[in-house]
Amino acid sequence: MTYRQEMGRLAREIAKLLSEGGRVPGEDVRAALAGHSSVVGLLRAVQADMAATEWRGVTDLSQELARQPRINDQPLTSIIQRPTASRAGELWARVAKTATIAENEWHQSTLASRPYGNAAWSEIADIASLSEAIGLLDGDIADSLNAAGRWRDAADFRASQSGLIAIAQEVRRLAGTGPLPTAKDLQPITPETVILAPTQHVIPEALEHLAVLVNSANNLPQPK
Repeated sequence: MTYRQEMGRLAREIAKLLSEGGRVPGEDVRAALAGHSSVVGLLRAVQADMAATEWRGVTDLSQELARQPRINDQPLTSIIQRPTASRAGELWARVAKTATIAENEWHQSTLASRPYGNAAWSEIADIASLSEAIGLLDGDIADSLNAAGRWRDAADFRASQSGLIAIAQEVRRLAGTGPLPTAKDLQPITPETVILAPTQHVIPEALEHLAVLVNSANNLPQPK
């Protein structure tokens, strides 16, 4: 799957959560948190690269995404491999996996293939739409956390919800005032290129992402 394909799949899974409801029972709270955290991580990563310009509202969206809680109760690999107790939990687990792979595809793409000009606005519109959706789902996560007795975490989600929804709607409308051509898919960095970890703190997350990619691959030979 390419970055665009993963983003399309992510949008469809999030749409299902919006239509069917993202509230989960206590057994699936970790799956919901993992899904939310993975989406926010993806949105932050793409937005950080796209917000290099001084376009109105774009920087504000980055700030609101930075205020979103990110709670990881368990390693992502254990979340996506663990059976869920509800339909919403299953969807959140799939969201976690897809968002993580999409973020990896973004990081592994060449800078020259990143969208620019009107296509950049198209990318920003997509990020704004996903940001608005995840902001709306903050309420379901807050309800799930409250039911599980995690009132402080629930309050954090409630506190950051309205700001993200408001600025995401503004950026989405702003982007929609001009032409939004479909951005071309990203080109991966050649395998010979060594990608350096900027700090030692990203290594655990990088290894976790690698494990997700290996576990999700369907073309690897089975061990004998």
